[in-house]
Amino acid sequence: MQPRFSFRRGTPPARVVHQLHLFRGSERAPRDNSWLNDQLEFIWATWFADVAQVTPLSIRFVRPWKRRLAVIYLTDDERHSFIGVNRLLRDQRVPYTICLVTIAHELVHYTHGFGSHHPRRYRHPHRGNVVQRELTLRGLADELRFYTDWTNDRWFELLPDLVAGPHTHEPFPSAPDDVAAATVF
Repeated sequence: MQPRFSFRRGTPPARVVHQLHLFRGSERAPRDNSWLNDQLEFIWATWFADVAQVTPLSIRFVRPWKRRLAVIYLTDDERHSFIGVNRLLRDQRVPYTICLVTIAHELVHYTHGFGSHHPRRYRHPHRGNVVQRELTLRGLADELRFYTDWTNDRWFELLPDLVAGPHTHEPFPSAPDDVAAATVF
């Protein structure tokens, strides 16, 4: 049996190289709860395939927060894990990489025993940059760097516009079928 890897000593497990996919599905697909579920499955299969799903996990968009992008917790009956993602991440002005790293961040907590029935690896969920180290070991270093830079440089600048509502540039319907069925006189 191999000894368990420790960040303090030992050698890290061999890195698995994955081809980077910037998104799954259409780049312009609406970011709804179905899209979010697809992303969770994709991220789990790509970067967390070694993690057993010991607690059933669900994900959906929840209320908007200014300073939190997502949360993971066990439901009241402690039989299911739930990831709530900040509703503001539905907006296409938020880069896909922010969504990817946000979901991966919550899966690291799940893996470490926070919000799941996995054995708790650490006393505190963020102490010692354990989440960043885990994401880096799993091959998400470049995405994490972009996430950190973007959230520090752009999030609070974009926040008032995100709170004001979705940003859409829908073209004017060109075909009569694309126009509403009822005409107001």
